Amino acid sequence: MAQSVARDLAFVKSKVISRLLESDEFAKVMLRKEDFTDNEKNDMEYKQIFDYPYVDGTQEEVMPFVCVETVCRGTNRTIKSMDLYIWIFVHRDCMQMNKQHIKTYMGNRADVLMDIIERLLRGSNDLGIGNLSLLDIGYTIPQSKYFGRQIRYNIPDFKIKEVV
Repeated sequence: MAQSVARDLAFVKSKVISRLLESDEFAKVMLRKEDFTDNEKNDMEYKQIFDYPYVDGTQEEVMPFVCVETVCRGTNRTIKSMDLYIWIFVHRDCMQMNKQHIKTYMGNRADVLMDIIERLLRGSNDLGIGNLSLLDIGYTIPQSKYFGRQIRYNIPDFKIKEVV
């Protein structure tokens, strides 16, 4: 199979989304309920978790959603520098958190999702060479009814590698 830098960008997104979908804490906050089925958890992909920047102006249901994207910042002879962007968008009508989560996390739903994601990815060494580096955490307002958080990581990696 032909190898490419672009393939690794998609690989990173896929690994990050898989890690999010494996987390029960993440699912509780995203689904806004304590008890859920594995189907409900796995159905979040392309309903609440997207592998591209997505903001829908006409949602039928008020809910948070997460978008993951990667970019290549440059390459040299052997190494590429990738940035991983994660956007967390929460409708203002579901921003307030249930007090049960306040014991472990602080803030509103966007803050809690940001914290969960940062904890899930901290120390990750399977996305590139060594651990990914947190570059910044900011906020965004994609439209009037949504507030969002943006997390950006840098991932150095071999320019082209075999992905298994």
